[in-house]
Amino acid sequence: MVLTAPVCPVERVGQECPPRPVSGAAVVALDGDAVRGSTQTDSTGAFNLTLPDGRYVIRATNVGGYASTATELVVISDRPVHITLVVDSGIR
Repeated sequence: MVLTAPVCPVERVGQECPPRPVSGAAVVALDGDAVRGSTQTDSTGAFNLTLPDGRYVIRATNVGGYASTATELVVISDRPVHITLVVDSGIR
């Protein structure tokens, strides 16, 4: 899943401002500098990549161009991996 934060210009105590799902974010699986898979998030921020066994860095980029911090994961056959990436909303 890909979320964006912050989503409120000013966060105040007692007023929740949770990250929101990102629709249309680009998601890539990198093996070193090589792209081994790519997709986009759906309207709920979810995405699905099918990759061969290996070690990958997964990176999401928001529609506005802000990238997530990369997450490294190991893929082992027939074992789904669930990750959440948070991209910067650009709100300051």
